[in-house]
Amino acid sequence: MARKIASNGGKHKGARTQPTSRSEDATQQEPKAEPPSRKQSLETPIQGVSEKSHTNGDAPDFGYTPPPGYLFELCFLGFLITHLMLQNCIVHGMHVEKYNLNYITFCAILFTKRVSWKFVNTAWCKSQRITVSVAFRILISMIPTTGLLVTMRELISQHDSYTLSLLIFPYIVYFILFGITGTTDSILGFQVVTLQQEQQQSEATPWVLVSYRQHLKHIMYASIEAGYYATFLPVFFLLDRDAIYDQRLTVLTTGHCIINTAVLLLANMVASGALYYHMHAKRIGCWSEARRNSGAPTWTRKEWPHGAQVRYNKKTYTALGQTNTVEPDNWTAWLLYHTFHNPPRTATTLTYVQVVVVAVLLIFLLLLRKWEVVVGWCVLMLASYAAVWYVLGVRRKVLHAG
Repeated sequence: MARKIASNGGKHKGARTQPTSRSEDATQQEPKAEPPSRKQSLETPIQGVSEKSHTNGDAPDFGYTPPPGYLFELCFLGFLITHLMLQNCIVHGMHVEKYNLNYITFCAILFTKRVSWKFVNTAWCKSQRITVSVAFRILISMIPTTGLLVTMRELISQHDSYTLSLLIFPYIVYFILFGITGTTDSILGFQVVTLQQEQQQSEATPWVLVSYRQHLKHIMYASIEAGYYATFLPVFFLLDRDAIYDQRLTVLTTGHCIINTAVLLLANMVASGALYYHMHAKRIGCWSEARRNSGAPTWTRKEWPHGAQVRYNKKTYTALGQTNTVEPDNWTAWLLYHTFHNPPRTATTLTYVQVVVVAVLLIFLLLLRKWEVVVGWCVLMLASYAAVWYVLGVRRKVLHAG
């Protein structure tokens, strides 16, 4: 009888009902949460990574790849200083007394900013607050900053205002690329917004596309800055104003430095983020413009399979990725897909580019006549060979990972 009363809800007094567990009540009252769809997973940041922790060597936020290690940064610093000294050797030969040591010191200290930033940022990412370790690292990084100000004062006393104004040109480029805040586009027709605001404006744009665009702009700026300070400006900061230099050779050396720097930084991006970007490139996909097809459906925000054709902004596009979720005219997604849907091919392309640079250097070496220029050009070739060796190592690493 008691069992019958219990099954009827226990409405009669004196009836003993068997207790039910809270977990059973919860399962009866609360419906099970449905797993997020693949589209929602593309629109949300990576779980377990806070918005403040950009990089700490682990899985990065906003799609940022882990920053380069100290070994790469120190080798890259030596690479830039080598180009700086060789440009002075090409212009002045072995007459060391004609070298502008203040400008050489200024550029050498300026190029250490990547190492200093990594030195401070590594401790900051661990705590996200000012600690004794962070304060100590900031104080250590202020030593080269002080030296930079001292050499800047010496340069002001040596050169006129026009020559000194050439020093700020890379920062104008930086402002064009990143805006006043240093995180966004401006002037080039883009709105000045932060990463979070950009994500709120277009919720379906994955963070990886925002960060990938920022990463490419940083590589572009670093390459221009390296070639500008290391090989182009030394011919303007001459102690002997009557010195004669070859303008064509200066342009070739500057182009060599810019291309080598870009190849090294791109290869480092492939080495550190190939797996991460490859995963997102397959999930995000991209589109290519096709012949007009009046029967193609209008693009909507959903997953489109490979080979699907859609109409978007009065144009017809064909899906290239396994799944395609971004807008057909998203150039960042197109670039990400063609760069990282096959990382070994990208690493091989960088190797070919660097080999072509070495071949061009060899051709010009055969045309040179002055021995000091020949010596400097041979050392540049050795630096290019080192870049080839590094890119080959990256290619080998990517092939083994794949």
